[in-house]
Formats: sequence, structure tokens, C-alpha cells
Amino acid sequence: MPDLCALHQVFRPEVREVHTALTAWGGIVVHFSGVPPGVNAGLNLNFPDDLLHVLDGKAQGGISCSTVRPGDAFEGNTRNSWGCIGVIVRGRTSWSLAGVDPNDCGSSKQPDGLRYCIHADRDLTLAEVIDSLDSRSPNDCNEWVVRDYDALGVLIQPPCSIRAFGTFATKDEIVSAFSQWPLFTITLDGLYELTPQLELASKIPISKLYPN
Repeated sequence: MPDLCALHQVFRPEVREVHTALTAWGGIVVHFSGVPPGVNAGLNLNFPDDLLHVLDGKAQGGISCSTVRPGDAFEGNTRNSWGCIGVIVRGRTSWSLAGVDPNDCGSSKQPDGLRYCIHADRDLTLAEVIDSLDSRSPNDCNEWVVRDYDALGVLIQPPCSIRAFGTFATKDEIVSAFSQWPLFTITLDGLYELTPQLELASKIPISKLYPN
């Protein structure tokens, strides 16, 4: 049976409010490769097929994401993401945001195809959304469970580890897999779009991806 969020029977902040919070915090929402449980179909796909599955809109029942911004660590024992290469997503409606947590939502895929977390059956306030950003540990990841999403492009962060740390995607693999999508990277001074050859192109304001 669908949870209350899926049924639109619980409160969620408006999309523009969530976008304003992200812009103020200076970050984006990303589902990273190497998080098999994040693919709602439970296919346990390997890179790059796991991300192509999400890019193709085949995980609309929910994906596990983390929010990342300039200055974050993407690999190592203390990091702010679940990987280095991921799909940047944006929710379409207020109820796209099934749950948020400064740490780990403990989300899981349900038999009905929805990705579930405890927040999905209760109201979620804007204050909780903001807290999931501001109270994220400097040495760990937070979690946003996002359903009914739009894929905005692919985030690529050095050293481009995939699946398990110590395994790396090559430039040719990345270009071949994602040539049809906008490519982005985060540097210390902001979010940049990349050329098809993975070179820095133009700096992109967060508000362009998450308009108010």
C-alpha cells in the first residue's frame, strides 16, 4: 500500500521553498553510483548502467541522494557523498521529497516499488529540510529520498571512483556513457558545467538548476 507521502496526504514544503533552501546552502541533490539500494527497482546495476537507469527516469519510485556543495569531500574515510559520479536530480512536486535527514534516513525499497523512509508517513517541515542541510556532519553524508524527479545531468568529481572506492572510471568510459547529458563538476569556488571532453566550461549558479 502506498505511504502517505505517495498519497499526498501529508504536508510537504513547496518546491520553490526547497529550492530556496538549497540555493542558500549552496548545494545540489545527487544520486551517486555505488549506492545500489538507491535504485528503486532493486536491480543492483553496475556503473554506468545504474546511473543510466536513473537518467532514463526508471527509478521514479524513489532514489537515495545526498546534498553536496563546494568544499565537500567525495572520497575517503570522511566524506560528504556516497560516491564521485552521480545524477543531479530535482523533484517535480512537493511530494517528490519523501524524506530528509542530516545523516541517514535508513530508507529501503518496498514491494510496491516505492523507496520508503520513516518521514514518508508524516509531515515534513521546511525547518527539517533546512536542518538536514545545516546539521549535516562535516565528515559524513546526509540523505534525501527523492521520487518523481527530473534528471538534470551528471556530476563528475575526481578521482571518479565507482562502485567501491579504489575502482575508477576512465575519461573515455564517462564520455561514452553520458555524452547525451549535461556534465557538471564542483570546484572550491562553485558548480561548473563541463565540455564533452570534461574540461571546465562555465560557472553555473545553483539557482539555474533549482529555480525559485
